[in-house]
Amino acid sequence: MLSTLDGEQLQQFAYTIWYIWSLRNKELHGEKRLVTNIAADRILQLLEEFNEATVKSTTTEVVFEQKWTCTLLGLVKINFDVAYDKGTRSGGVGVIIRDSDGFVLAATALRILNILDAFHAEVNGSFSSYTICS
Repeated sequence: MLSTLDGEQLQQFAYTIWYIWSLRNKELHGEKRLVTNIAADRILQLLEEFNEATVKSTTTEVVFEQKWTCTLLGLVKINFDVAYDKGTRSGGVGVIIRDSDGFVLAATALRILNILDAFHAEVNGSFSSYTICS
């Protein structure tokens, strides 16, 4: 029978038997029995969550390598980069300040909280750079 199922059907079958097993164990240990249609809705919800998580985890991040270039004599260069996690609405910022010879004058890494979006994270990074320079 299982050999006749396609990938999605097999996944639904596996979740269904796992969920039935899980409900059976909960009932054996004294938990209240779930109504069948609620259990079926929960199986579909779990499948949807799994599929969304699987799609997210298979995305690949592209990293560009960019070398530092020096500034004009007497000037400093400020670089910052921000990482942002939409799920936790938090992120981090790294700031480094170098002179025209590449000597590090200051550097820091900070955690940032309550970020609304990626643009807000970049503004925080810019402000952190300004604060270090002040």
